[in-house]
Amino acid sequence: MLTPVEVISRILSSRTDLTRETVQEMIRRKKEASGGLLTEEGAAYIVASELGVRLQESGLKTKIMIKDLISGANDVTITGRVLSVNHTRTFTRPDSTEGKVMKVIIADLSGVIGVALWDKNVDVAVQKRISQNQIVRIYHGYVREGLGKELELNVGSRGSVSVSPPDADSNECPMIEDFFVKIGELKGNDQYVNLTGIIAQIFPVSTFDRPGNGGGRVRRINLVDGTGKIRIVLWNDRADSVDAAKKGDCLQILGGRVRSGLRGEKELHVGAYGQVNILSEAPFQTEIPPLTLTRIGELKPNVSDINVLATVTQVGQSREFNRPSGMLGRVIDLTLVDDSGSIRLATWNEQVDSVKSISKGMVVLVEGAYTREGPQGMRLNLGKDGSITVNPKMVGADKLPQIEEEAPQVIQINRLKTGMSGVTVEGEVSAAPDIKEVVTRSGQKVKVASFKMRDQTGEVKVSFWRSLADEVKGLQEGARIRFVNAYSKTGFDGSLELSSGTSSKVERLSEQLKEPSGAK
Repeated sequence: MLTPVEVISRILSSRTDLTRETVQEMIRRKKEASGGLLTEEGAAYIVASELGVRLQESGLKTKIMIKDLISGANDVTITGRVLSVNHTRTFTRPDSTEGKVMKVIIADLSGVIGVALWDKNVDVAVQKRISQNQIVRIYHGYVREGLGKELELNVGSRGSVSVSPPDADSNECPMIEDFFVKIGELKGNDQYVNLTGIIAQIFPVSTFDRPGNGGGRVRRINLVDGTGKIRIVLWNDRADSVDAAKKGDCLQILGGRVRSGLRGEKELHVGAYGQVNILSEAPFQTEIPPLTLTRIGELKPNVSDINVLATVTQVGQSREFNRPSGMLGRVIDLTLVDDSGSIRLATWNEQVDSVKSISKGMVVLVEGAYTREGPQGMRLNLGKDGSITVNPKMVGADKLPQIEEEAPQVIQINRLKTGMSGVTVEGEVSAAPDIKEVVTRSGQKVKVASFKMRDQTGEVKVSFWRSLADEVKGLQEGARIRFVNAYSKTGFDGSLELSSGTSSKVERLSEQLKEPSGAK
């Protein structure tokens, strides 16, 4: 590299209209404007380049490396290898003019950074067909913090981009292969991660609401590479880019960011700066680990990413409720059983349509579920991040309990205890039902019918919700009923009571219905 004195001599020999003092002042100002990031040599090279003086050395070299960039730095000139290029996005500014931005990730020997090319620089990048593995040089960029607090190099109206500059030194910009990591090597704060893996599980796209921004889309994929397993979270356009992918396919992830999941586990998120490619051939060989199944009797509260193989014993009715966003939600409950126990599975919103064809006695594989503790005890939940498969062909499915139609086992009222579920009691109505309309915690108005029923051992308050409230309407004192699949809880007055759930039903054993008004 030429010394500053040598650079000044080259400039003066090419630009006889300039004095040594003028060139020295230009170099001083350039160095000062960089905020101390440029060395004397770097500033001299930039001045020579701006004056159109071609130096015989192998090109513009400054001491600035990506690792040295700080937020607030201006007039930054840097060279790097392109790791990924995203599509151009257009937007409307507050003054109604149209803007354009293209996200690019570049790297040098010291690190990786995202680059935002704005407006005219997008046109240059498109015209020059900027692509992965090319070397680019950014002139007069400025550094700011992005939404995730990571540094971002912006190239605006004062800046420019040169694609494949002829004087670039490829030795200072390693090839893209050098920037790939293994899943087992990921750290909790890694940014702009590149890795390749095999799809072990892929879940459908789900949608969500973004206040003031319309809807968004997200897809989750479990990826393995022989060193570990990680959940990939693809956002919006990236979620749609793998519609054709399936279990066993190889994915190349570029520009992912490590984030913490609900339980603190590492996830790799791919958003605006990221890119996902389906490879026709995997660069390595690895086996997809067998699916880890959890027995129902071993389930614990507040655990995510659970897989259960079980038999369906009951299917509830579809219910609607108001979401916090104001949109209408749906839920259907199933009761599942294996050789270790039973549990209620709540299938939410997007999953409702996938379970409508499921009936009692079917074997199901539930993937990506999570547990929560509620008033009725622990419950298994299946939301947008999970899936359910009917009658899967897998080891163990033929050994699950076989469900046969049989009369429910009736329990005496004096044997009831708080927290019991799937309870069946028989008895007489002690008083006519009191039917009210109440507002649930979700803001939904529903009917509830309450009364007491008794058998030879005692008496208990019972509550029938929603459609069951209409079914018990008109019952008189002395009518005999059977309350199937109820659950017991402690009421507001501290006494034990029975309440209906989504799989509950009422059977009339002796009809003593109130006559319609005016009947003779």
